[in-house]
Amino acid sequence: MIIRPATVVDLSRLIVLFQQEITYQRQINPFFNFSPQFDWRDFVEAKLKKLNERVLVAEGDDTLLGYIDVRAVASSESRPPKKTMTRFFRREAPPSLVRACAVGWIEDCYVQTQFQRQGIGRALVKEGLTWLQARGVGRIELAVSAANGNGRAFWEKQGFSAFRLLMSKETE
Repeated sequence: MIIRPATVVDLSRLIVLFQQEITYQRQINPFFNFSPQFDWRDFVEAKLKKLNERVLVAEGDDTLLGYIDVRAVASSESRPPKKTMTRFFRREAPPSLVRACAVGWIEDCYVQTQFQRQGIGRALVKEGLTWLQARGVGRIELAVSAANGNGRAFWEKQGFSAFRLLMSKETE
């Protein structure tokens, strides 16, 4: 098995993996329901073009076994200061209370069912973290569905822990 950056050559096989991951997520939470106009090809192609995002694939015997999608987000220190308009003058926004650092985000990590529990996910995470750390990331975040017990257990084994609880409610 090798782990490498995904390319446009992988596009059709990568789209299948993204669709499998969403199908899995939809079984856990019906929130993952795309509009009929959603275009998988455009979605995945856009990801492959972004400089601050990397899709890595695990490949074995000419088969894509899984992928991880990671993104580096610039720190607030590297962004220009925000200006706020008051009635008579402009002023700089106050500094953040949180230590400024580049943040990494793990968008998705998925391994095909038949290849799970073979260390592929762990290897993808390791390579994803290496890519993020090379970009100066000081903290890495991800979101996992509260109903996804297997996913939460996997991420805890990778050293992640809950620090914020995101709650939602469907409107009526």
